[in-house]
Formats: sequence, C-alpha cells, structure tokens
Amino acid sequence: MSFMNAEMKEAIRYRIEGNDILQQFLSDETGLIGQVGWNKFIRFRIKNRAISRKEEIQFVMENGKRIIGPVFMRGTFLYTYGEDGIYKKW
Repeated sequence: MSFMNAEMKEAIRYRIEGNDILQQFLSDETGLIGQVGWNKFIRFRIKNRAISRKEEIQFVMENGKRIIGPVFMRGTFLYTYGEDGIYKKW
C-alpha cells in the first residue's frame, strides 16, 4: 500500500505482511482496522513501514450482542447498521 502526494508521486509505502486482501480499512490510534471478508475484521499493527495482523475483532452493541450488517469505512470513521440501528465509531 502506498500513498501519493499532490504531484502524484509516491509519498510513503507500507508492506502488508501475509496474504490478507483488505477490502476497506480505517486508521485508528494503534494502526489499522481492515475488512478481509464479508463480516471479518482484523486489527493490524503498523511498525517500520510494515502492516501485520494483530487480532480479529467483532463489533458489538452496548449489551454485548454482535452487530451483523454492512460496514462502511471512510478515513477514521466506521459506520455499520443492523436490526437495531446505525452505529458510528471514530
């Protein structure tokens, strides 16, 4: 994965360790949260320009019930919705 600057030149490149294919991702305080399947999400660690798998995560409501539904990631925001409503993480 690499990011381009305004002149469309590579600004920085990160190597993804393993064979995960990120369908979408967001950055958070510890690295990345990436979607690697329809309802499979992994927290990734960034160290020395390498992205490595840290742990699988699940999204749950306040009562502990798992949220199963479409997920949309934009920048540092994550939106998901299920039968009980729309949820936002930032």
